[in-house]
Amino acid sequence: MINLIKRESIRLSNLNLHRVGRSWHSLLLWLGLFISMIALASCALPQPTTPSPWHTLEHHDKVHSLAFSPDGTILALGLMTGTVQLWNVNDGTLLSTLEGHGKSVSSVAVSPDGKTIASGSLDGTVRLWQVSDKKVLRTLEGHSAPIASVAFSPDGKTIASASWDTTVRLWEVSSGKVLQTFSHAPYQVSDVAFAPNGNILASTAGTVLYLWQVADGKLLGTAKEHTAEVWEVAFAPDGQTLATASFDNTVRLWQTKNGVLLKTFQAIANKIAFTSDGSIMVTAGSNVQFWGVNSGALIQTFSEGYQPIDLTADGKTLATVASGENGEVVKVWHMPTNLVGSTR
Repeated sequence: MINLIKRESIRLSNLNLHRVGRSWHSLLLWLGLFISMIALASCALPQPTTPSPWHTLEHHDKVHSLAFSPDGTILALGLMTGTVQLWNVNDGTLLSTLEGHGKSVSSVAVSPDGKTIASGSLDGTVRLWQVSDKKVLRTLEGHSAPIASVAFSPDGKTIASASWDTTVRLWEVSSGKVLQTFSHAPYQVSDVAFAPNGNILASTAGTVLYLWQVADGKLLGTAKEHTAEVWEVAFAPDGQTLATASFDNTVRLWQTKNGVLLKTFQAIANKIAFTSDGSIMVTAGSNVQFWGVNSGALIQTFSEGYQPIDLTADGKTLATVASGENGEVVKVWHMPTNLVGSTR
């Protein structure tokens, strides 16, 4: 009887082990199938590709700033020689050279209607140029130090100038009259940008981001999380967020309405641009990097260019500066289709 009980116990134990073995075998089969499905799905997703070259704009001067016209057909360059060059983006030819500044052109901007170019210079003046005849419409004088940045309001009626004299000035384009002055003392102002609705002005000075109400000049708030000087500010196309680039090797994303910090990107950059839908942020420093705004992930690093950069309004064309045999060259690129209109 005892032997019978032992034999039955052994039989049942073997049966249970067999069942457990089958269970583990089934589990491994399902796990392998699951991993294979993930791999296939990953392969099916569009992978980032590098921008494809279009034109190389040959010249022999240092480029401090560049800006596309709203329709993307003209690229304006601000040069160390104190001149502004206008290039035809479609065929890569030089259209004209605008002369008049006494020192380097630090910043250029194109009006929303594409009819006027604004140039800010280390000579402390802002010049407005008429694109049609390449003549100076007016020279805006009043700053007591070099101009760091210029920006048109969305309606094109106002231009903002940021200066090392610690102020930002708003000028009426039609008359050249000063409308408002925003003090950032004791800090030199490095950049300025209008929100897409034109109601808010963002500026950077020292380690601080400032948000101003355009209508009455009221300071809405400041953000002080950067630990080194901030050099660039840019609004996302919907105006709900804006980004800053700092010498602390970060780019930070903020909520416009209250200045709350949303994300921090570890990026060595001093120039920022957004794709047309705001889903991709492009940063430039020693190279160009593409970031998913929602995920905060680095999508791609593009080493064919460095700052300054600009994107066309539709996000399909990128301009970068690169080293050439006889100095700097500007390269114009088609953006990868899987980065334009991305939802990353």
